[in-house]
Amino acid sequence: MNVAVVVVTMNDGYKIEEWISHHKGYIKDVYLHIIVDNKSKESYKSTVKKFFPKSKIIYRSGNGGTTAAYNDGIKFALSDPKVDAIFLIANDIKLERGAIKKLSNIILKNNCDMLAPIMLEKDSDIVSDYGDNIKKTLYLKPLCEGENLNDIPRNEYLFVEAVTGGVTLSTRKFYEKVGLQDEALFMYSDEVDMGLRAKKYGLNIAVTNKAVSWHQHINPPGSARRRHPFSAYLIGRNKVYLAYKHFGVMRVGYVFFAHLIIIVRGLTIGVIKMEKESVRYFSYMFLGVMNGLLKNMKENKYSFME
Repeated sequence: MNVAVVVVTMNDGYKIEEWISHHKGYIKDVYLHIIVDNKSKESYKSTVKKFFPKSKIIYRSGNGGTTAAYNDGIKFALSDPKVDAIFLIANDIKLERGAIKKLSNIILKNNCDMLAPIMLEKDSDIVSDYGDNIKKTLYLKPLCEGENLNDIPRNEYLFVEAVTGGVTLSTRKFYEKVGLQDEALFMYSDEVDMGLRAKKYGLNIAVTNKAVSWHQHINPPGSARRRHPFSAYLIGRNKVYLAYKHFGVMRVGYVFFAHLIIIVRGLTIGVIKMEKESVRYFSYMFLGVMNGLLKNMKENKYSFME
């Protein structure tokens, strides 16, 4: 099976050494390696070109978030008729050696259209994600979260409703039937959207613990413990948007009010503890769900990192 790997990057100099190490661990099993640059600085582009001379590098003219950037890579991979499957991987994901080959063999032999390896916490045996169910709020519920890898029965694959983004192998048929990622999302909740769309088309999403990955969570130096507030904006907005897209106004109302409960609680705790960072985070989430309710998916000052 010829596998094309797609990686998205944007000014990731702080984790370039780790990325190079991860890349060396799987590249021998890859037919085509595609890097999509989301409008980085010229100096960083030169660094990437230097360390990945054999990769196809696609330079975007603007930051399209993960969705548009991954789509550029997926479209390029599909343009090559020799590509059988496409593996999306974040550059802070570490794979065990031979993981892509294991995934390829499983997806080839079984009725799987998208397959993910079990994901563990950084350099540990603790499970972060072993496939997901989709909650009524349109959040993911990771299976076996917090359990030890060695305590989970070995399964070639398990069918699930969704798998976490950033480490998925999909057949050509998957993208040819389901289509590309929804670029209105920009980033966050793309896994939920793809899971719901796959179900609509009768395609199977699965996870295996015969191939292992680790999410190394390599963050910029000095970054805050909590995610940047723009992520709260996008998460809140996208959940309401997906409720409209897949279910209708009743689910929109449910998702909207579920978020209001989260927001009120977060703001109250933040005010009591005088945590400005927390107050700002949940204020952004409120703006996100309001814009989702108004079906406003346009870029604004709250939807990207300063």
